[in-house]
Amino acid sequence: YFTPESGASGTLFTKFELSSDGTTIVLPDRANARVMVYDRASAALLAPIATAANPAGIDISDDGTTAVVSHEFGAKKVSEIDLPSLTVTGSFTTVPDLSDQLIRITPDKSHAICAISNNVIFVNLTTGATVATLSTGVVGDIEISFDGQYAFVTNFNSSVTSIATRTIVKTLSLAPTAEAAVSPVALRAVGLNNRFREDVHVYSINGAAGFVEGFASTGAPPEADGTRSIAVSADGRLAVVGNITSRNACVIDLLSGAVRKMSTIGDSTNL
Repeated sequence: YFTPESGASGTLFTKFELSSDGTTIVLPDRANARVMVYDRASAALLAPIATAANPAGIDISDDGTTAVVSHEFGAKKVSEIDLPSLTVTGSFTTVPDLSDQLIRITPDKSHAICAISNNVIFVNLTTGATVATLSTGVVGDIEISFDGQYAFVTNFNSSVTSIATRTIVKTLSLAPTAEAAVSPVALRAVGLNNRFREDVHVYSINGAAGFVEGFASTGAPPEADGTRSIAVSADGRLAVVGNITSRNACVIDLLSGAVRKMSTIGDSTNL
C-alpha cells in the first residue's frame, strides 16, 4: 500500500488462516484459483481445493468445520468450504466486487461479512443473497467480539455492527485504523494507525454504549518520522522540519548536521 499524505508505504501479504485447534493451515492461492490446505505439524499438503478465480481473503469458523473465502478483481464470489471433507459446499455471486482481502464468518456460520469499496456486506451462506450493505468507509479490518455480538470494522470512523440485526449501532471516530484485534474476555478492541501515524487506538465496542478510550504512540520517543515540510533560516545555518507521522518538529544545525531540539507540536506539521 502507499499513503500519499504521510509518504508511508508497506507490503500487503497473502492471507492464510489457522484452524482453531492449531492443526490446519488454509491458504488461498490467488494465482491458481484454488485453496491449499496443509497439515501444520508435518507441513504436508492435505488437498488443493479448486475454487472460483482470485481467492483472496479467508476465515474459519470457531469450530474449525467451515471456511469462507472472498474472491476479488472482478470474480465477485464468496466460497464456502467444508474442511472435514475438503470440498466446496457453496459458491455465491455478489453484485459488488469484494476488496481488501477481508472476510469473516459469523459465529453461527449463517453469514459471511465481506469488505467492498467503502462498505461491508452480509452474504447469506444458505441462499447466497446479499442481505445487508453497511456504509463504513474504506474497510481497514473486520473483527468479531469475543461474545459474537458485534463486528468491529476499522476506519477513520470505525463501526460497531450488530451481527444479529446487521446494522451499525455505533460509530467511533478517531483516526484511520487498519489492522485490529479484539479482547478475548471483554467488549474492547485495539487498532493500529500504522499508515498515517505511529499509534495504537483503544475502543470500547459495547454496542451503542461504545466509545473511544484513547490512543498512544507505538514507538519509543523521541522519533522523527514522516518528514513533510522544511524551513531554512535566512543565514542558512538552521532548518526546522515538521514530521507528520511523529507529530513533532526538529531544529537542525545545518553546519554540524545535529538535531538541536525536538518538540511535540501535535497533528499540524506545516511550516
